[in-house]
Amino acid sequence: MIVEQCSFLNKHWFKAFLSTFENSIDSIVVTSLSPKEHFLYVSKSFKVKTGYTESDLVGKSPRILQGPETDRVVIKQLRGNLNNGEEFTGQTTNYRRDGSAYIVHWFITAIRNEVGDPVAYISYQKEITNTVW
Repeated sequence: MIVEQCSFLNKHWFKAFLSTFENSIDSIVVTSLSPKEHFLYVSKSFKVKTGYTESDLVGKSPRILQGPETDRVVIKQLRGNLNNGEEFTGQTTNYRRDGSAYIVHWFITAIRNEVGDPVAYISYQKEITNTVW
């Protein structure tokens, strides 16, 4: 369930959220801040939908999901928003462990500490490959 232990992931309130996330139909991902961005938590749904295991993801960046059809403009906007402390909503093509493409629509926001500084990012991800928006 948890790829890496971090102090905020061990907080009582966050453990309650993680329990809910584990049973979500859509994927939930928590990543560290740039520049050493990597997975901290991935939900069961994320692992099922992407084919990645926890051991595949330890120390890895979400960039492993990108490939030739990933829209670089969307990724640039995502990074710009997060670097500016803004939330991000968007979609692009990601890739599963087996190399097959899927379209993901996601919402990403910062997890903040008591003084409001970002400590990680949380991403709600919905696969929309066969959905018309």
